[in-house]
Amino acid sequence: MDHAGRTVLLIEDDADLAGTLQDLLAEEGYTVRVASTGRRALWTLCTSDPPPDLILLDLMLPELDGWRIMDLLKDDERFADIPVIVTTAATAAAPPGARQYLAKPLRLEALLDAIENHCR
Repeated sequence: MDHAGRTVLLIEDDADLAGTLQDLLAEEGYTVRVASTGRRALWTLCTSDPPPDLILLDLMLPELDGWRIMDLLKDDERFADIPVIVTTAATAAAPPGARQYLAKPLRLEALLDAIENHCR
């Protein structure tokens, strides 16, 4: 499938994992923006024109965690409709509003399927 023109915002603080996922998604044809902290993710969202088609969100982040980011997304009409796939190594329920929850370590095929299914 052609994913040209589709942008994913990858919010991940593990630099190695972020690099691997960025490379994988770029190979699949997605444009990938990466943010390693919650504050950087919000800055990226607010300065992106157009906004990303999908957000891949780690829950455990420095500065602002994924739970707080989800709250801010749903309260802002500019971002409320962007699909969010949550990833985490912690055992917790997905935050309200997440389209899908994927436990780490990630299975790459499941991740790619989830992104394709939810990328608007």
